[in-house]
Amino acid sequence: MPSARQLYLLNQLSIAIPPLPGTLASATSTPWLGTYTSYLLDPAAPLPGTSAAVHEIKYTDASGVAFTRQYLWGRWLTRQLPAQTIAAGNWTIAGNLRSTALPGSASGLTLWGACLAQWRPSTQTVIARLFDSPTAGTSTSPVTGIDRIAQNTIAGGAVTIAANDCLLFELYSQLTANTTAAAAVDLGVLFGGAGQWIAADYAQGAIGDAPFILTAPAAITFS
Repeated sequence: MPSARQLYLLNQLSIAIPPLPGTLASATSTPWLGTYTSYLLDPAAPLPGTSAAVHEIKYTDASGVAFTRQYLWGRWLTRQLPAQTIAAGNWTIAGNLRSTALPGSASGLTLWGACLAQWRPSTQTVIARLFDSPTAGTSTSPVTGIDRIAQNTIAGGAVTIAANDCLLFELYSQLTANTTAAAAVDLGVLFGGAGQWIAADYAQGAIGDAPFILTAPAAITFS
């Protein structure tokens, strides 16, 4: 059976997996905006040369007061897995953010929060959470009009996967701004990238169009 540490967040819908319920895997998240759509988390990299897909959150905040908004960028499922134990250790999230419009007073954008859970399709339930950290990440000053790489490491616990279980990954970020007027917000996360994983593309703050990757602490076995 093939195994891999690097899992790609792809923009294609998950296939051959029962639909997810309306409730989130995270027990601590409070997303203000986002999508509950499920996509494929897979060891197969995007094809070289494909253009990046953008998941966009765009709105105008008319409150005229300071705000902190948490965003859910989507949910990603692996295909059903063979029985195995996934080791405890550090998981690394690395991907590209696009800032098209931001409040002039935006002071902090936290990247990346996440939840990773063991999901059992046969019962439509979360069996365990390897980590549940939707507010985790590195706070950076966002820059309008710049695509920028960000990465974060989150410690995860060990889980015992039963045959046909899946891993369910939810991706979050938070934006903080102080404003006295209506504020336009237009953020995008790029998936697909322009080719294979290259270590140099993932320097914190680097500008680039690299695949969005979740790296496990040890290899995971796939069917």
